[in-house]
Amino acid sequence: MTNKDNVAVLIPVYSKDVPAYLVEAIESLESQTIASKLTVIFCIDGPISNLLMDKCKTSLRHHVLQLETNCGLAENLNQGVRYALEKGYVFIARMDADDISCPSRMELQHNFLLKNPLIDILGGTISIINDIGQNQGQTVTYPKTHYECRLFFKKRDPVAHPAVMFRNSYFEKAGIYNPDYKKDQDTELWLRGFLNECKFANLEETVLKFRQTNDLFKRRSGIKKSL
Repeated sequence: MTNKDNVAVLIPVYSKDVPAYLVEAIESLESQTIASKLTVIFCIDGPISNLLMDKCKTSLRHHVLQLETNCGLAENLNQGVRYALEKGYVFIARMDADDISCPSRMELQHNFLLKNPLIDILGGTISIINDIGQNQGQTVTYPKTHYECRLFFKKRDPVAHPAVMFRNSYFEKAGIYNPDYKKDQDTELWLRGFLNECKFANLEETVLKFRQTNDLFKRRSGIKKSL
Protein backbone atom coordinates (compact mmCIF):
# COMPACT_ATOMS: atom_id res chain seq x y z
CA MET A 1 0.00 0.00 0.00
CA THR A 2 1.32 3.42 -0.94
CA ASN A 3 0.82 6.48 1.23
CA LYS A 4 1.11 8.90 -1.68
CA ASP A 5 -2.60 9.77 -1.68
CA ASN A 6 -3.29 9.13 2.02
CA VAL A 7 -3.15 11.66 4.85
CA ALA A 8 -1.12 11.43 8.06
CA VAL A 9 -2.82 13.36 10.86
CA LEU A 10 -0.46 14.42 13.65
CA ILE A 11 -1.99 14.82 17.13
CA PRO A 12 0.43 15.89 19.88
CA VAL A 13 -0.50 14.46 23.29
CA TYR A 14 0.95 15.21 26.71
CA SER A 15 0.15 14.39 30.33
CA LYS A 16 -2.26 17.27 30.98
CA ASP A 17 -4.54 16.61 28.03
CA VAL A 18 -8.15 15.78 28.91
CA PRO A 19 -9.12 12.20 27.90
CA ALA A 20 -12.71 13.16 27.05
CA TYR A 21 -11.52 15.88 24.68
CA LEU A 22 -9.09 13.48 23.03
CA VAL A 23 -11.93 11.02 22.44
CA GLU A 24 -13.94 13.75 20.68
CA ALA A 25 -10.94 14.64 18.54
CA ILE A 26 -10.46 11.01 17.53
CA GLU A 27 -14.16 10.51 16.82
CA SER A 28 -14.16 13.56 14.56
CA LEU A 29 -11.42 11.95 12.47
CA GLU A 30 -13.14 8.58 12.35
CA SER A 31 -16.23 10.40 11.02
CA GLN A 32 -14.37 12.10 8.18
CA THR A 33 -15.73 11.66 4.67
CA ILE A 34 -12.35 10.22 3.66
CA ALA A 35 -11.67 8.37 6.92
CA SER A 36 -10.27 5.38 5.03
CA LYS A 37 -7.43 7.56 3.72
CA LEU A 38 -6.37 8.78 7.18
CA THR A 39 -3.76 7.46 9.57
CA VAL A 40 -3.67 9.17 12.97
CA ILE A 41 -0.17 9.55 14.35
CA PHE A 42 -0.20 10.25 18.07
CA CYS A 43 2.94 12.17 19.06
CA ILE A 44 3.32 11.66 22.79
CA ASP A 45 5.56 14.03 24.73
CA GLY A 46 6.93 12.01 27.65
CA PRO A 47 4.98 9.83 30.09
CA ILE A 48 1.17 10.02 30.03
CA SER A 49 -1.57 8.27 32.00
CA ASN A 50 -2.75 4.80 31.05
CA LEU A 51 -6.16 6.32 30.35
CA LEU A 52 -4.78 8.72 27.75
CA MET A 53 -2.70 5.98 26.17
CA ASP A 54 -5.73 3.69 26.00
CA LYS A 55 -7.68 6.41 24.19
CA CYS A 56 -4.90 6.74 21.62
CA LYS A 57 -4.83 3.00 21.00
CA THR A 58 -8.57 2.73 20.40
CA SER A 59 -8.31 4.75 17.18
CA LEU A 60 -9.02 2.52 14.18
CA ARG A 61 -5.99 3.45 12.05
CA HIS A 62 -3.21 4.83 14.14
CA HIS A 63 0.45 4.79 15.04
CA VAL A 64 1.86 5.82 18.42
CA LEU A 65 5.21 7.59 18.78
CA GLN A 66 6.45 8.46 22.26
CA LEU A 67 9.39 10.46 23.57
CA GLU A 68 10.83 9.02 26.76
CA THR A 69 10.95 12.44 28.45
CA ASN A 70 9.04 15.67 27.97
CA CYS A 71 10.92 17.54 25.23
CA GLY A 72 8.40 20.22 24.30
CA LEU A 73 5.92 20.65 21.47
CA ALA A 74 8.38 21.28 18.64
CA GLU A 75 10.42 18.11 19.13
CA ASN A 76 7.25 16.14 19.83
CA LEU A 77 5.78 17.20 16.49
CA ASN A 78 9.07 16.55 14.74
CA GLN A 79 8.93 12.86 15.61
CA GLY A 80 5.61 12.74 13.78
CA VAL A 81 6.81 14.75 10.79
CA ARG A 82 9.89 12.54 10.40
CA TYR A 83 7.80 9.37 10.61
CA ALA A 84 5.26 10.63 8.05
CA LEU A 85 7.99 11.65 5.61
CA GLU A 86 9.83 8.35 6.02
CA LYS A 87 6.61 6.46 5.30
CA GLY A 88 6.04 8.41 2.09
CA TYR A 89 3.07 10.56 3.07
CA VAL A 90 2.64 13.53 0.74
CA PHE A 91 -0.13 15.09 2.84
CA ILE A 92 0.38 15.74 6.57
CA ALA A 93 -2.35 17.38 8.66
CA ARG A 94 -2.15 18.92 12.13
CA MET A 95 -4.73 18.75 14.87
CA ASP A 96 -4.67 19.32 18.62
CA ALA A 97 -5.95 16.82 21.17
CA ASP A 98 -8.89 18.96 22.26
CA ASP A 99 -10.24 20.24 18.94
CA ILE A 100 -12.83 18.76 16.58
CA SER A 101 -12.37 18.46 12.83
CA CYS A 102 -15.49 19.13 10.76
CA PRO A 103 -16.66 16.02 8.84
CA SER A 104 -15.48 17.14 5.40
CA ARG A 105 -12.30 18.91 6.54
CA MET A 106 -9.79 16.35 5.32
CA GLU A 107 -11.56 15.77 2.02
CA LEU A 108 -11.81 19.50 1.28
CA GLN A 109 -8.15 20.12 2.07
CA HIS A 110 -6.94 16.97 0.32
CA ASN A 111 -8.89 17.78 -2.85
CA PHE A 112 -7.69 21.39 -2.87
CA LEU A 113 -4.04 20.34 -2.61
CA LEU A 114 -4.51 17.75 -5.36
CA LYS A 115 -5.95 20.42 -7.64
CA ASN A 116 -3.41 23.10 -6.66
CA PRO A 117 0.03 21.45 -6.76
CA LEU A 118 1.91 24.72 -6.13
CA ILE A 119 0.34 25.17 -2.66
CA ASP A 120 2.52 23.82 0.18
CA ILE A 121 0.26 24.51 3.17
CA LEU A 122 -3.50 24.94 3.43
CA GLY A 123 -5.61 26.16 6.35
CA GLY A 124 -9.23 27.22 6.66
CA THR A 125 -11.85 28.97 8.75
CA ILE A 126 -12.26 27.85 12.37
CA SER A 127 -15.19 28.17 14.75
CA ILE A 128 -14.86 28.62 18.51
CA ILE A 129 -16.37 26.16 20.98
CA ASN A 130 -16.26 26.19 24.78
CA ASP A 131 -15.09 23.54 27.23
CA ILE A 132 -18.26 21.47 26.76
CA GLY A 133 -18.28 21.75 22.99
CA GLN A 134 -20.92 24.45 22.62
CA ASN A 135 -20.57 26.80 19.66
CA GLN A 136 -19.76 30.32 20.82
CA GLY A 137 -21.05 32.02 17.70
CA GLN A 138 -17.58 33.14 16.69
CA THR A 139 -15.63 32.19 13.60
CA VAL A 140 -12.09 33.18 12.64
CA THR A 141 -11.25 33.56 8.97
CA TYR A 142 -7.86 33.79 7.29
CA PRO A 143 -6.61 35.20 3.97
CA LYS A 144 -7.31 32.98 0.98
CA THR A 145 -4.35 33.59 -1.36
CA HIS A 146 -0.61 33.35 -0.82
CA TYR A 147 -0.14 37.07 -1.45
CA GLU A 148 -2.82 37.94 1.11
CA CYS A 149 -1.32 35.50 3.63
CA ARG A 150 2.10 37.11 3.25
CA LEU A 151 0.69 40.59 3.92
CA PHE A 152 -1.40 39.30 6.83
CA PHE A 153 1.68 37.74 8.45
CA LYS A 154 2.89 41.23 9.34
CA LYS A 155 0.11 41.29 11.95
CA ARG A 156 -0.80 37.71 12.80
CA ASP A 157 -0.26 34.10 11.85
CA PRO A 158 -1.68 33.49 8.34
CA VAL A 159 -3.12 30.05 9.18
CA ALA A 160 -4.58 28.37 12.27
CA HIS A 161 -1.96 25.79 13.29
CA PRO A 162 -4.35 22.94 14.31
CA ALA A 163 -6.31 23.37 11.06
CA VAL A 164 -3.53 23.04 8.48
CA MET A 165 -2.66 20.36 5.98
CA PHE A 166 0.90 20.39 4.69
CA ARG A 167 2.26 19.03 1.46
CA ASN A 168 5.56 17.24 2.12
CA SER A 169 7.26 19.90 -0.02
CA TYR A 170 6.79 22.39 2.82
CA PHE A 171 9.24 20.53 5.03
CA GLU A 172 11.60 19.93 2.12
CA LYS A 173 11.77 23.68 1.52
CA ALA A 174 11.56 25.11 5.04
CA GLY A 175 12.69 22.29 7.32
CA ILE A 176 10.88 20.91 10.36
CA TYR A 177 9.98 22.56 13.69
CA ASN A 178 12.83 24.25 15.54
CA PRO A 179 13.10 22.66 19.02
CA ASP A 180 14.97 25.72 20.31
CA TYR A 181 11.62 27.53 20.28
CA LYS A 182 9.61 26.63 23.37
CA LYS A 183 6.95 29.15 22.33
CA ASP A 184 5.78 30.40 18.93
CA GLN A 185 7.03 27.26 17.17
CA ASP A 186 4.41 27.60 14.48
CA THR A 187 5.06 31.29 13.84
CA GLU A 188 8.77 30.56 13.38
CA LEU A 189 7.93 27.72 10.97
CA TRP A 190 5.63 30.01 8.96
CA LEU A 191 8.43 32.58 8.74
CA ARG A 192 10.85 30.00 7.35
CA GLY A 193 8.14 28.93 4.94
CA PHE A 194 7.79 32.41 3.49
CA LEU A 195 11.57 32.87 3.37
CA ASN A 196 11.92 29.60 1.44
CA GLU A 197 9.14 30.29 -1.08
CA CYS A 198 6.50 27.98 0.39
CA LYS A 199 3.03 28.84 -0.91
CA PHE A 200 0.19 29.41 1.58
CA ALA A 201 -3.60 29.32 1.14
CA ASN A 202 -6.78 29.00 3.18
CA LEU A 203 -10.23 27.59 2.46
CA GLU A 204 -13.33 29.69 3.01
CA GLU A 205 -15.08 26.70 4.58
CA THR A 206 -15.01 26.06 8.31
CA VAL A 207 -12.73 23.07 8.83
CA LEU A 208 -12.18 22.94 12.60
CA LYS A 209 -13.95 23.56 15.89
CA PHE A 210 -11.35 25.19 18.13
CA ARG A 211 -11.87 24.58 21.85
CA GLN A 212 -11.39 27.69 23.98
CA THR A 213 -11.16 26.87 27.69
CA ASN A 214 -10.14 28.80 30.79
CA ASP A 215 -6.57 27.53 30.65
CA LEU A 216 -6.24 27.86 26.87
CA PHE A 217 -3.66 30.63 26.93
CA LYS A 218 -1.54 28.79 29.50
CA ARG A 219 -1.37 25.64 27.39
CA ARG A 220 -1.23 27.00 23.88
CA SER A 221 1.69 29.36 23.54
CA GLY A 222 1.37 32.05 20.91
CA ILE A 223 -2.37 31.48 20.49
CA LYS A 224 -3.14 35.22 20.52
CA LYS A 225 -1.15 35.52 17.31
CA SER A 226 -3.24 32.82 15.67
CA LEU A 227 -6.77 34.05 16.38
